[in-house]
Amino acid sequence: MIYRPKVIDGATIAEGDVMLGIASSGPHSNGFSLIRKLIEVGGADIANDVLADGSKAIDTVLAPTRLYVPAVKALMAAGVQVHGFSHITGGGMFDNIERILPEGLAAAVDISSWPIPPVFDYLLSFADVARDECYRTFNMGIGFVAILPEMQAGKAIAVLTEAGETVYRIGSIHHKDGESVTLTG
Repeated sequence: MIYRPKVIDGATIAEGDVMLGIASSGPHSNGFSLIRKLIEVGGADIANDVLADGSKAIDTVLAPTRLYVPAVKALMAAGVQVHGFSHITGGGMFDNIERILPEGLAAAVDISSWPIPPVFDYLLSFADVARDECYRTFNMGIGFVAILPEMQAGKAIAVLTEAGETVYRIGSIHHKDGESVTLTG
């Protein structure tokens, strides 16, 4: 039986909350129809191509999906007050963050707040893909998002960093006056 008061379902997300993004290890098995098409169109030699960081393209494109349970457990054990979590899977930033937001709230994601991993630069170099489509199809380097009160951000960043995570402050929650999720930066 689930003890309901401990369930983090996004219901307590509030205007002014911040979003912390935890780094992904690559595409995380999302967008592979587009990945196959990009590789085909670009005539890539994925088995032999090397990314800007020196890693082999095939290893990074096919890197296993990261699990974020240790990060969540670290936040909970440290008593960090979290209002919502979003796993950035198929649907990217748009669908996954929107799904957790309460009625009347929206999210602004600052895409300049984290570096885009070389694997995405590699894949997207083969075709002209619109910016929003990139962030709707791929995680673009952010695999998991924690939404929490501003006053908890410093503690959460410290806890996640201590747990071995790479974490970025990627945006905030505001009153909805248009789209549910907007990209800035």
